[in-house]
Amino acid sequence: MDKIWPVIDSTNMVAVDKIIDQYGYPGKSLVGEPTDKVAWYVIQHSPKIEEYLPMLRKEAEKGELPKRLMALMEDRYLMQQGKMQIYGTQGSYINTAEGRMPIIWPIKDPENVNTRRKEAGLDTTATVEEYGKNLFGDDFEYEVLTLEEMKKMEE
Repeated sequence: MDKIWPVIDSTNMVAVDKIIDQYGYPGKSLVGEPTDKVAWYVIQHSPKIEEYLPMLRKEAEKGELPKRLMALMEDRYLMQQGKMQIYGTQGSYINTAEGRMPIIWPIKDPENVNTRRKEAGLDTTATVEEYGKNLFGDDFEYEVLTLEEMKKMEE
């Protein structure tokens, strides 16, 4: 099944590209809820985040896309670029000398992340500390990391 996902994702992205080319972003006013999130999910799991990011920011500002989804995409894009995330929505695993370790990807200005999360509508997952437990289990303890510290921890 793992081999089929890239084909499905690619096929879905072709369809979303065509829809956007013809109609613009299929946001809330065009397709209603919850369908307004479908194109976002396809883009979020594609290599085209950078291409669509400016348009999606505008759609979120207009209310066509939930701000919380925009926060998730912003963070994913930053993580893919090897940069610090803003909202603490992206977790990962790193290989350390002690084994595979779950982390919340490093966050810019971690002292204020929970305020930004709330402003972005991420209150369903509450604080970054609680979000980490949701991602990795109740034993997970969030640790503030810089990119440099994370790289030093990796084998």
